[in-house]
Amino acid sequence: MFARGEVQCGPWLQHVVEWRKYGVEDNVLHVMYEDLQRDMKAVFKKVVDFLGRPLSPEKLDEVVASCSLEEMKKNAIKDLDFDDANYNFQLNPFFRAGKTGNWKEHFTVAQSEMFDEILGKRIEEAGLEFTYEL
Repeated sequence: MFARGEVQCGPWLQHVVEWRKYGVEDNVLHVMYEDLQRDMKAVFKKVVDFLGRPLSPEKLDEVVASCSLEEMKKNAIKDLDFDDANYNFQLNPFFRAGKTGNWKEHFTVAQSEMFDEILGKRIEEAGLEFTYEL
């Protein structure tokens, strides 16, 4: 279903490709989750600079700490503004493992191969690059 785009929020690849058309000149900054995992503070610094809203080093440290996966999981439901009454947070928690490559714990080898077969060429044609492991 996912690889065919038959999901609640629409086709993932189409969404990504459409947004990748835009760049800083369009007032759009692309941030990859894997970059946040590598160095959240550096990515946040890039974001605040992009927004023209510099933060003191102390405030930046505070923001980084409050955005850790552990802190966000603590406040997930009460702070989440998600109006889809059909979304089941018990079945599909909003925050999962928080690590790159966790898909391997959910996809079978056959599902991974199917994903590659259905989306692999389109991802390559779109010039997209993804980090599958850290």
